[in-house]
Amino acid sequence: MASEIRVNKIINRSGLSTVTFSDTGAIVSGIVTANSFSGDVTGSGVNLTSIPAAQLTGTVADDRINSLTASKLTGTLPAISGASLTNIPSVSDINNLINNVAILGFKVATNGSLAKYSLVNQVIDEFTDSSGIDAAASTNENLLNGYFRGASGNYPTGGTLSTYTSGGVNYRVHSFLSNANFVVASSGIVDMLLVGGGGGGGNYLGGGGGGGAVLYVQNRTLSAATYAISRGNGGLGGQNNTDDGQIGTGSYFGSDYASTNLYARPGGAASGHGNGGASTSGTHATVVASTAITGTGNGGAGASAGASAGVGADPTDRTVSAPSGETWTLYSNNAGGNGTQGGTHASGGGGGAGGAGANGSSSGNGGVGVQINIDGNNHYWGGGGGGGSITRVSSGGNGGLGGGGGAGSENGGTGSGGGSALNSGSNSVGNAAGGDAGANTGGGGGGGSHGDYDGGDGGTGIVIVKYADTQFLVTADLTLQSVDTTAVDGAPTKADLVILMENGVGTATLNTDIKGFISRDSGANFTQGTLVDEGSYGTSTKRIVAFHDLDISSQPSGTSVCYKITTHNQSGSKETRIHAASHGWK
Repeated sequence: MASEIRVNKIINRSGLSTVTFSDTGAIVSGIVTANSFSGDVTGSGVNLTSIPAAQLTGTVADDRINSLTASKLTGTLPAISGASLTNIPSVSDINNLINNVAILGFKVATNGSLAKYSLVNQVIDEFTDSSGIDAAASTNENLLNGYFRGASGNYPTGGTLSTYTSGGVNYRVHSFLSNANFVVASSGIVDMLLVGGGGGGGNYLGGGGGGGAVLYVQNRTLSAATYAISRGNGGLGGQNNTDDGQIGTGSYFGSDYASTNLYARPGGAASGHGNGGASTSGTHATVVASTAITGTGNGGAGASAGASAGVGADPTDRTVSAPSGETWTLYSNNAGGNGTQGGTHASGGGGGAGGAGANGSSSGNGGVGVQINIDGNNHYWGGGGGGGSITRVSSGGNGGLGGGGGAGSENGGTGSGGGSALNSGSNSVGNAAGGDAGANTGGGGGGGSHGDYDGGDGGTGIVIVKYADTQFLVTADLTLQSVDTTAVDGAPTKADLVILMENGVGTATLNTDIKGFISRDSGANFTQGTLVDEGSYGTSTKRIVAFHDLDISSQPSGTSVCYKITTHNQSGSKETRIHAASHGWK
């Protein structure tokens, strides 16, 4: 027969350990010696110490090492392969990192100066803007992406000016929405976009007008001159029962476009009821002396209930030759779509700069334009207009992306205007006139629906000129003077100046090519300090230079403190950039 002895606690005779029995199990205090443990071991293990590493075997679960500290990582890690390391971003541009390192070094230097020389007041300017600079006292100061350099000259004028920044480069953009002059005072490199005016849509089941041709010019050098800019007009839509639309006019840059080929041809006109799509042949083919730019957009053909339907015209030459050192891309408009004979009575869409117009037997949509970002926006240019119809119930033809006008449909639906453009093309709802193309897009007008419904007007063209804000300026000597700061503790007698500079081109000699000065009387009198090199940061071209504890007590007494930094011997072979400055005083 089994026996039971029930106790609450067992105390070792020597007092080395105690076993206490609770409702949750045995609790052992003191020293425990055992040959082995069996079963599952649970609990926190916070009191398990001095366990030999040789006794720790097996695999540690991932969730057990989520708080592993760096101090526990000792010894040599095993070699691993990076073959399975994916989605690691590549580092192609470290300029921002370099700049941050340089600015950090600059701040360390200024703080050190403040502490070491017991400066009472200090002003730090990292040139995120020009608010800390006295423009009236400074000369040739040109603020670019976080630094000042000396530059003289004037930027070109003309058109509507806008700016944007991409990849750390600041760009200026001149958009010509009407005829005007582009006036250049000195040479510089530009990109240009020329878009011809779009063709008008046809009347009475009319085809869609062709979008204007698009010429994209990159890395062209312009010398000082006045350049005439002509923005192409859109062709009028067809009117008065079966009339074809009209072709637009081209856009050009400079009065010598006939020899330079800086010319974007207009979009072809769309046909009215039963006629073939029109091209820009004839008088417009003779405007440009060279045949290298004869490719053009063409309008869609009209539908017919009679014996024949119109056939869209197709340009054959879409090539252009660029001068050496430049890149030219011609997006000459593609073929217009064909109209149907009877059946759906649907007209073809106009050709776009980037694709052909659809046949009336399918959608009658206008051809897509071409997407080019020249002004900071991914706009489409030169979309074809949609073709009109009778029985295409869903809609008339849609205008192509790039401002093409939508077309009407007698049996309902909406022919949508082409979007993703500077200005979207207009819709055409139900049995109605074709939608006008978007202004300044070079889009083609939409075709009119069944009956005496007019075609939509083609969109006007545009000329855009873009350049980096480093262009059209000549390197020059710089005077950079700060705004005044009031010394609250009376006239200072000692001053510091710390500068973060960069040898943008060449190497500046301290106290010859770059000099520093401090004034306590609002710039009426200055004392020059001797700049010394305090180290390079980020790259060897970025340097901390400074003078400390400059005696300015000989100046007339005053409390309006400012610094002046000047550069000298600046030319095409030497350009000194000032990224940040700090002046302190006591």
